[in-house]
Amino acid sequence: MSPSLPTAAAGAAAGAAGAAGRLGGRLGAGGAAGAAGAAGAAGAGGAGGAGGAAGGGGSRDAGEVEKFGQLGGEWWRPGGGFAALHALNPLRVGFVRRAVAAAGLPSGAGAPLAGLRALDVGCGGGLLSEPLARLGGHVLGLDAAPESVAAARAHLSSHSPDLRERLEYRVATAEELQREEAASGTGGGFDLVVCSEVLEHVGSPWAFCRTLGALLRPGGVLVVSTMSRTPRAYLEAILGAEHLLGVVPRGTHNWGKFVNPEELCRMLETAPPGEDEAGEGKGRGRGAGAGGGSGDGGGLEMQLLTGMAYNPISGRWREVEHTDVNYIASFSHANLGASGAGNAAH
Repeated sequence: MSPSLPTAAAGAAAGAAGAAGRLGGRLGAGGAAGAAGAAGAAGAGGAGGAGGAAGGGGSRDAGEVEKFGQLGGEWWRPGGGFAALHALNPLRVGFVRRAVAAAGLPSGAGAPLAGLRALDVGCGGGLLSEPLARLGGHVLGLDAAPESVAAARAHLSSHSPDLRERLEYRVATAEELQREEAASGTGGGFDLVVCSEVLEHVGSPWAFCRTLGALLRPGGVLVVSTMSRTPRAYLEAILGAEHLLGVVPRGTHNWGKFVNPEELCRMLETAPPGEDEAGEGKGRGRGAGAGGGSGDGGGLEMQLLTGMAYNPISGRWREVEHTDVNYIASFSHANLGASGAGNAAH
């Protein structure tokens, strides 16, 4: 995650459902802009994107895991390196609530996630896991960095002991969890899967997206927030936020690993099994809606979409209409109506 700089052109957010409906028309040009940016700024980080995967063909990027492991002490430090992520919580928690309601998942007025099984992939220090548990969900926070999970467990014990019955943390990758769930016969058993500010740090996004879909119960909701690979994102999120303002530590992001919304749609719609690095490259820049889902975890359709912008002066995030830098989206399985989603959730 890297917050964008405030811009005068950023207007108030349109309805998230309306933004999703404009996806095809608006993002056709965005995809072209991202491709042009890739050619113009590859030297700034694009080369690292394709070669980031760790051995074994999984999405785990050893370098990224080590980098965030070294920042384990920053997760809950006031004013620390993750202050912008703390500030993002109200926006993304509110979006999760809307996404769950839009999918027709059963919820209570006082506890919107009551009775739902939720997974926070790449939970870090538990910044989002704890709020999800406070909304009533039974939450599993998953992260590949032992130092991050240790920080999450320590904060849970010292500051939120009341959540221990509904929140647990594990050191594992999404692929490892999916294999365990499949072996136990409970694969695809999560009503809600959240992957916030993680996709731009994995080594193999196509395989990773396939796993996210496989962990989702039919009728469930997947929420992803990440960053677009556009010239604007490079200028604002890397040059501005990392190098000029220091809102996040330098080197936190690799611009070449950012994923545009139309690319994310294609990854979750098709996510073909056995897709290799070359196949991933071929998928980039192709528009959303390129055929129905195939393979494990395929067949997910975008439901809601909104951009996110950070104001470093106020320290607050707001929803915006453009998705050129930060954005958040929700997905559910194709061909399942709201009533079907509610029935499938339990």
